[in-house]
Amino acid sequence: MTKKIINLLVNQYVNFSRIFIVLLATIGISLLFPKSNFKYDFEEGKLWLYDDLNAPFAFSIQKSSEEILQEENSRKDSFIPHYYKDTSVASLQIAAFQEDAARYFELVQLDSTRMLSSEQMEAYLAVGTSFLEVIYDKGVFQIEPIHREKGVTQVFLKEKNIAEKRQVPSFYTAVSAFEKLLSQMRQTDLDAGVMVPLLKNRIEKNVFYDKELSEKLLTEELKSVLPLRGKVQMGEKIVANRQVVNKDIYQKLLSLKQVYDDRGMISQNLYWTYLGYFMVVGLMLSSLVFLIRFFKFNIFNNTRALAFIFILLFAVLFWVGIIEEMNESSLLYIIPFCILPIILQTFFGELVAFLVYVILVLLCGFMMPLSFDFLLLQFIAGMVALLTSIRSYYWSQFFYSVGMIFIAYCLGYTALSLIQNGSILTIDYQRFGPLFINALLTLLAFPLIPFFERIFGFVSNLTLFELSDMNKPLLKELSDKAPGSFWHSQQVASLAEKAANAINADALMVKVGALYHDIGKMDQPIYFIENQNPAINPHDDLSAEESAKIIIDHVTKGISKAKKYGLPNIIIDFIRTHHGTTQVAYFLKQYQKEHPEEEIDERMFAYPGPLPFSKETAIVMMADSIEAASMSLKNPDSKQIAVLVDSIIQSKIEQEQFVNCDLSFKDLKVISKVFKKMLRSKYHVRIEY
Repeated sequence: MTKKIINLLVNQYVNFSRIFIVLLATIGISLLFPKSNFKYDFEEGKLWLYDDLNAPFAFSIQKSSEEILQEENSRKDSFIPHYYKDTSVASLQIAAFQEDAARYFELVQLDSTRMLSSEQMEAYLAVGTSFLEVIYDKGVFQIEPIHREKGVTQVFLKEKNIAEKRQVPSFYTAVSAFEKLLSQMRQTDLDAGVMVPLLKNRIEKNVFYDKELSEKLLTEELKSVLPLRGKVQMGEKIVANRQVVNKDIYQKLLSLKQVYDDRGMISQNLYWTYLGYFMVVGLMLSSLVFLIRFFKFNIFNNTRALAFIFILLFAVLFWVGIIEEMNESSLLYIIPFCILPIILQTFFGELVAFLVYVILVLLCGFMMPLSFDFLLLQFIAGMVALLTSIRSYYWSQFFYSVGMIFIAYCLGYTALSLIQNGSILTIDYQRFGPLFINALLTLLAFPLIPFFERIFGFVSNLTLFELSDMNKPLLKELSDKAPGSFWHSQQVASLAEKAANAINADALMVKVGALYHDIGKMDQPIYFIENQNPAINPHDDLSAEESAKIIIDHVTKGISKAKKYGLPNIIIDFIRTHHGTTQVAYFLKQYQKEHPEEEIDERMFAYPGPLPFSKETAIVMMADSIEAASMSLKNPDSKQIAVLVDSIIQSKIEQEQFVNCDLSFKDLKVISKVFKKMLRSKYHVRIEY
């Protein structure tokens, strides 16, 4: 039993890998879904694009942050600060006054012209002491600068643990107390020249700001500001279809959303909710995988490619979720959704990019309360990104693509605003700023492409275009060591590229594959006719088996050399398959002539394969054979060229070289026409093996 399970796991490893990838992606994406069932997207000042919304239950209306701030500021402005009276100031200043008066009286008694009677000295002491007691009892006060700026007119005065509300003018200031002293002196028979010097330095403030108590009481006051105002009853209409979301409605909607969010956090049915999310996401991702299987089987067989697709999809949804939690709707317009289709199109083609992008848009709409208009705008931009980034080889094309994406965003947003509001005057032009940032961030796709190439082993058009440069070390080496093979590879590349364009195959990949398909010949170039001197043929000194082995080995040597130089596997496939499992017919016939009665193992004269498995590799196989054979034509005309092309293609069909690729008879007919047209101008002679 254990052995059977192990064998099953080994034999079905790829299938289990696919299932694991889909399962992991489904769980990850499902966890990104919000816990709230509130599925509406709304903005203040915009139209409500959903059906009429009635309150599903009674709930309180939350105050906006502006309302709370306004109420807090109002409480701060009306807050009465607390001061306290320091009783020690009065006793200290009265005692100091009496000491100063005693010293003054002693000095005066020494001057016969200024002598005072005991009754006068007692009167001075009594009046001065009484004056100080009065002003300190009422309070000598200097208001704090911050309270003066706010125009505070009353304060609480704390005295003997009792706080009494007092008007600011009811206190003495140092100035008003001194004026009081002068006024009192004028109403007595006492000499002001004696009293004023003794009392003016004894007027000090005895009422001080109690900052600690005031701040404590203000904090308690601010805490009493309630976050709620009013209530919406169950069944009450909150907003009607196409009604403008004003400030009041906006606050009601926010309050309802908060209730949903709070209930979602504590819901006992949360596991069932996530099971529903899991099922929906699982169905969508499974459908995507089956579509890839039917239309892009090579990607379906590549578990790394599937893993990369789901990682990229999860990454975009993850950032959408983070920005949505910020409750800043304008930030959603900054998310560069178009990065996903550009990257996927570069590696896997337009169909896969389109399918995954549709899944992304649908999941965004289901996962977050995003409006239909927003999702439609992203869909339009994504389609433009796909159309403008196809076959992008130059950085200038990338900037062109970004420019077209921005234009699509602007036109789409303008059109949707006109549909919603019916007026060009109501368009929110500030939204174009985030859209411009979005377009600029889309440029990140292009430095990410080589990064993902290295991590996952993919090949982009940029890399292929770079490999097509004739100054690449491997091509320069081929040109130096085997100039005939190098020239032949260029001719094959030209033929194959034209044919690929004619049937909408990947022309750039075909061109690069053709340029490198014969690099295995550079180790022994003289044994290949395109590099030989017509007067010398080294095969004359070899047996048929040895010659065949040298010719066949250029495939395996080419593969080794390609790996040594780090060529991508997708290019190495052209080296592997450009002869398929065909035979080296010339040397096979030579061997049969030399050994007429011997039973021949024809595998010695056959290439190891594999067979071409794509349109691109099949095109290079045909172009290679036709270009080589065309060199043997003597003064060819159109008829000879047509017969040559048709016979070689038919030969490949009869040898079942195309059974693993998806070429149709229509494709073969188109390819045949292209080859014939390209060869009509060639009149070179080539010896046939």
